[in-house]
Amino acid sequence: MAASGDHAAALPLFERVLAEQEQIVGPAHPQVATTLTNLGLLHQRMGHFQESLVVLGRALKIAEETAGPESHGVGVALNNLGATQCELAQYDAASSTFRRAIAIWTRDGEPTPLAYPLASLAQNLVSESHFDESAALAERALGIFRKSFGDDHPDTAYPHDTLGEILERRGRYSEAEQHYRQGLAAREHESDVHLTAVSLTEVARVAGLRGKLAEARATVDKALGLLETGASERELSAPLSARARIRLRQGETAEAVADARRAVAVLEPVYGASHPEVARALTVLGDILAESGQSEEAHAVFRRAIAAFPPRHPDLPTALLGLGSVLLAQQKRGEAIGLLERALEISAFSEGPAAARSKARSLLAMAH
Repeated sequence: MAASGDHAAALPLFERVLAEQEQIVGPAHPQVATTLTNLGLLHQRMGHFQESLVVLGRALKIAEETAGPESHGVGVALNNLGATQCELAQYDAASSTFRRAIAIWTRDGEPTPLAYPLASLAQNLVSESHFDESAALAERALGIFRKSFGDDHPDTAYPHDTLGEILERRGRYSEAEQHYRQGLAAREHESDVHLTAVSLTEVARVAGLRGKLAEARATVDKALGLLETGASERELSAPLSARARIRLRQGETAEAVADARRAVAVLEPVYGASHPEVARALTVLGDILAESGQSEEAHAVFRRAIAAFPPRHPDLPTALLGLGSVLLAQQKRGEAIGLLERALEISAFSEGPAAARSKARSLLAMAH
């Protein structure tokens, strides 16, 4: 993976090439669309998602006008645009974008390119709590990748990520770990260390849930070691949150709080305060603050997380449960019961997380 400094150095070069091309061949030429695509993907990698959305939207429009709305170029452009829409939490728009790309490649009859929007849509549907459809699409994408490239190709890791996440949310940790480890094996020789770190973090997180704390700690430390030099700051958030939970269980409370705070801090400049990724990190911070006896700050952090989640996001119940637990401890039963009932209702709709449903039922029984 190119270091973040290399990305920053490349940005003005792409912009200069784009300006020169527009002057020579005009703003609607296919060559311009290619440069726009490269520029949009660079913005995407740097966390400039609004800029990426605009630039990739221009590339899509040129492809539609020059090659036709059902062309291969449009299919590729749609998948690129959908990825940026996902980063902006525009989940409905992203699903529509990916479905259009799937329709193009289905009509074309080429299975290999079809696998990419299938895998992308599968991952996006997790955020919309459509787990059954997501799993079916991920399995379909995985089958195509395996047939086209073999079991150990890095692209097979994407559907493994999705299938592992769904199983993890359903409390089937052993099966989830199997998928995550298959994804990690496929990425062992991946040049993009960010993707290797994603798989390492997934393995560490579920190993921690299974009580394998020493292994989980070593694995997440390895992920952070890959990312500490050259990665963008936002890429550190997921492994920091994972390590924070592991450290708390290992008795390293102060270090756990520090990791969780940093996990939030590296995301907010990129996504802003009202984004599901920030809300996830805030939920981890709230949990750790509550466990360490800092209930007043935990109360405020959970409220920030709840405000940032979409109303049916599958991770919202965990934040509601956290705040409900704090309120129960503060003897505020009425408000706590309302939050716990809401957590149970959303969790039943979204099928997860399984542990949140179980704990919500237990706390409600205590509250009543």
